[in-house]
Amino acid sequence: MKPAAFQAAPELPRGLLLEEWRDDWDTLTRQLSCRALHLQHEALTEDRVEAIKASGLHILAWTVNSPYRARTLLGWGVDSLCTDRIDLIDAELASALDGGAALLRRASLHAVARVWHPLS
Repeated sequence: MKPAAFQAAPELPRGLLLEEWRDDWDTLTRQLSCRALHLQHEALTEDRVEAIKASGLHILAWTVNSPYRARTLLGWGVDSLCTDRIDLIDAELASALDGGAALLRRASLHAVARVWHPLS
């Protein structure tokens, strides 16, 4: 049976929020008709990101306050970051990466789209 939120508004895009890694993430996201998986960033590895992306889901990693970790996650293909330290993340990504400004724009736009607007 689908959750009450799904029954009330099935047209709204959903993301599955997990604090810890679960091996059944793919089953859960399909059962709940999710478009994204939102994970505590420490639960992510490069292999896990690859598997999630291969399933067609978007990935939001939270709460990423280290510029190094932000670069790593974005390099693996994470779509969105949630951070308490946008001042550090923004400055570091814009200056430290080859093409960092483009990567930052892509990540920022994805983050805004997923936080403030329904997924397209």
